[in-house]
This record gives sequence, structure tokens and C-alpha cells, in this order.
Amino acid sequence: EVTEIIKDEDFGNNMKPNLFIKNVSGQAKVVAMKLDLKSMPEGHVQCCIDNCMTFSNPAVEISGSISIPAGKSESIETEWFLPNGTTTPKHWTAVLTAGLCKAGGAAYEYAEDGPSIKVSFGKNATAITSVKENTVTEVERYNVQGQKISKPCKGINIIKLSNGKTVKKLIP
Repeated sequence: EVTEIIKDEDFGNNMKPNLFIKNVSGQAKVVAMKLDLKSMPEGHVQCCIDNCMTFSNPAVEISGSISIPAGKSESIETEWFLPNGTTTPKHWTAVLTAGLCKAGGAAYEYAEDGPSIKVSFGKNATAITSVKENTVTEVERYNVQGQKISKPCKGINIIKLSNGKTVKKLIP
């Protein structure tokens, strides 16, 4: 089950997505969400990662960033709010992309796209329509003694990938 109906004191009954960003690397990572809201017909979207941000314009927006410890998950709290008095059915699709951030001048800046999901927002129901995996990249590399290495070395290399899998590779 992807969603659950919850009772919120401020908003009443609403659908809360059970979507999470999970850090599968061996170290803490700073992440943010890139929200493609270009097809949003009206209203506003609220995205709560670390702190809540509201976006009212149909554009590509970046949420706040948060540091996720190794192996931990962070909820993606995202909801579409229609203007008061809207009675006609509305439906549109947003693309949410989890991405890595790097240290910038005053704060962390969105730097690299990760996995994306397509979310269909509607006046009545909300659903995920597709999930797109980003290309798998090498996160860490170790030798057979378990020591972290920065580049391939002769012998067996143990490689941890961005999708959480670990592979062993023989380097001649």
C-alpha cells in the first residue's frame, strides 16, 4: 500500500504518501528534492524535507536539504493543495527527483540527480505512475582486507554501488 489516510488538525483528512529517500551508502549524505511542477494547473505544492516549503508557480523547484545518516531513511512529505472553492476535477503529474547536494557559499546546493518518481496528483486520488532508476554509480571501493581504496588496485576489489548492491571485481 502506497498511501494512508490521516487526520491532521490543520488540514483535516488528507492522503499522506509513504515515500522515502534511503541512504544506501556507507556515510552520511546531504540530499534535496527537485520537483518538476511545470504542469501544475493551479494551487500550490508543499514539500517538507527538513522544513516545509511551498511552491505556487508551475516551474522546476528545489526543496530544502537534509543530511541523512548511512543506512537511514527520510520521508518525502509532498502534497498538492487546490484553491478554496475549486469544484471541477483537476489532474496533473509531477516528477520528484532525489538528488545529492554539495557545500555551497552559505548553504548546500543541489548538485546531482538521483532516482526519480512520477506522481499523479488528482482532486480525488493520488498515485505513483512510474519509478525511474538513475544510472548506478560506484559509491565506495575496498580491497579484500576491507580497507577503503580510492582507485582500482590489483587483485579483488569489492565495490559498493549507489543502488545498495555490492560486487566483487578482479583487476589483473
